[in-house]
Amino acid sequence: ATGVAVSSEHLQAMALTPAYSTEVLAFVVEDARREEFRTWTSIKEIDDLIIGVPDAFYATTDINSAIPNATVWKVASPRLFFNPEKRTFNALLFGATGGTAWSMINPGYTVVVPEPNQLRIPLSLPIVPNDPEFELFMRNWILLKEKEGTLDVLFNYWIKGEKLSKKKKRWNLMDNVFFTKNE
Repeated sequence: ATGVAVSSEHLQAMALTPAYSTEVLAFVVEDARREEFRTWTSIKEIDDLIIGVPDAFYATTDINSAIPNATVWKVASPRLFFNPEKRTFNALLFGATGGTAWSMINPGYTVVVPEPNQLRIPLSLPIVPNDPEFELFMRNWILLKEKEGTLDVLFNYWIKGEKLSKKKKRWNLMDNVFFTKNE
């Protein structure tokens, strides 16, 4: 399941679990425009900057205060950005991990996290409203998975592409003495 950004607007509109992860916001841009988006200072210097922000992140960002000269449009889907015939904005503000996936399936685009300050947004799962038992279950389940390290393992595997490490089997009398194969 994918999450939604935790914001006051989303909290009013739906029931959410506690945050299970934090997403770094980034700009998805055409490869040729990468350098323009390296720093917040250089972004502020772009004339006629129109930024598309998908609904999942729109309510959480006050991008107009960070970049006062930009026009910010709420967009229904990131797909609009990757269709040059329908695109009416020149940068997409998106989560860095999700943006990376979009850039992998759309060659010619790249993800840039402006420096020096990273914008971070907590992610949560929408859940059925008015079900306190399920909400308590999800709250405790997320807490358990955080403490076990499961969320980190899954993130490293699915997002970073790291291989799962196999645990070495511990030595024990039955396997190592009684059932040892004679080779």
